[in-house]
Amino acid sequence: MSSFIDTLKAIDTDILVFINSKNSPFWDEVMITISGKFTWIPMYLLFAVLIIRDYRKSAWLVILFGIIAVVLSDQAANLIKDHVMRYRPSHNGLLTGALHYYSDQGKDPYMGGQYGFPSNHAANAASIATYLILLFRNKWVTLGLMVYVFLICYSRVYLGVHYPFDVFCGCLLGLFTGSLAHKTCMLLQRGTSMTDN
Repeated sequence: MSSFIDTLKAIDTDILVFINSKNSPFWDEVMITISGKFTWIPMYLLFAVLIIRDYRKSAWLVILFGIIAVVLSDQAANLIKDHVMRYRPSHNGLLTGALHYYSDQGKDPYMGGQYGFPSNHAANAASIATYLILLFRNKWVTLGLMVYVFLICYSRVYLGVHYPFDVFCGCLLGLFTGSLAHKTCMLLQRGTSMTDN
């Protein structure tokens, strides 16, 4: 069993090193932008407008539960990190010197916090994506949001701050929290509609 786990860890590390090694100044800027907190705000605002258009009186509830989906995934990821305590590759003494990191004009390299399992970025992206996919049930929305989640996950590995397994498990967590938030919201939304009628 231990040899199987060691094999999985080796594969996890090999994929990380391969993706991280395909770096350049141009892609550094692209990936740090993709990982940025404010990069995706226009997309979130667009979905908020669509929700207001489609749900009208109950739009506030639908938007609220979209926020709750992200808060749930973020806090759950933090809780797991504090218990699992798996070092990020950027804080793993055996890997730190072998990886490439983003650095902005001579500032300290971007290496993230100490622990990285699971990835908050991946969990949060997957959570809001799952919530919106279930909400709109449109193939183009689904495709666009899947690309969004993939870009977030890839950027975290490229930047050397997460193993692939970190982002994979983050996605699983986000899938759960996003589905839970959607299910709860729809139950409450139907209840609100019946009360209004």
